[in-house]
Amino acid sequence: MASIDVSKLSIEELKELHSLVEKKMRDSRKSQLESFVKSLMEEGASKGFSVSEVVSAIVNNADTKVRISRKNKAERKRIVHPENPSISWNGLGRRPKWLSKVANYEDEST
Repeated sequence: MASIDVSKLSIEELKELHSLVEKKMRDSRKSQLESFVKSLMEEGASKGFSVSEVVSAIVNNADTKVRISRKNKAERKRIVHPENPSISWNGLGRRPKWLSKVANYEDEST
């Protein structure tokens, strides 16, 4: 691997080098992903599964789903619709219209 003395490079040269490194990283990541997908599809085909079956299993299986967790999720209070308990708001995003109609709700943030 070639060594570059970055201490002697100008700002413009550093920016160019940075963009080249980012592009190489994206290309490498894409290549690795394509290789992985190809090997996954080959493995599925060797076991008798179609591409759609493999993709469907990945998307629908609860054990393989990507879970996004937020910090302090347990501390966040949830406001439930008084007439329909299946509707709730956790304080993130736009305030729902039904919440402004609820007379007993007091905004604690103001």
